[in-house]
Amino acid sequence: MAGTAKGKSTEDFPPLPGKPDIGQASPSPAAQSTQDVLMQQILIMQKQQGELLEMQRQQAEEHRLLRDELQRQA
Repeated sequence: MAGTAKGKSTEDFPPLPGKPDIGQASPSPAAQSTQDVLMQQILIMQKQQGELLEMQRQQAEEHRLLRDELQRQA
């Protein structure tokens, strides 16, 4: 299979002279703005996930207390 790129990694192909290495290029302003918005959305979702987990923990605790109270009354 000589002469094909099959099985080669990107490290096997250095950047062309005068062209930036894609891995080292800085993102365009629009791409950076989009990335910033996505990161903000991820942080918001992580915060919401934490709040949901806390609500579930509280509900589980309330459920346990109610179950214990019902068992005492039985």
